[in-house]
Amino acid sequence: MRETGQDVARREGAVLKMDRIDLLVGDQVRLTMPWSEVVMHLRLADQAVEIEVLDGGMAQIWRDGRTVSFPVTWGEAGIYSGGTSGPYTYGGQLVDGPSRSGGGQ
Repeated sequence: MRETGQDVARREGAVLKMDRIDLLVGDQVRLTMPWSEVVMHLRLADQAVEIEVLDGGMAQIWRDGRTVSFPVTWGEAGIYSGGTSGPYTYGGQLVDGPSRSGGGQ
């Protein structure tokens, strides 16, 4: 079986902990974009951008204060959901947005 990067890190004793960030629709989070198909097409893979969590499982990518193209799915943007929990991500930084300051939904 082929060894993954995580396997190597575990073998070498690296700490792989990333804190989970629970998100709300309207939140903005600063993330390093994953290597998903859509993100690679947009040439944003492994780039630090801001993501706005939209309703319906969509996310808007922002870079340098401007929207980037069209909204993408949460999964393409590195945002996850499961079961009864709302959207969440790992390793990002929450940016003050309308849903956190009381001005949004």
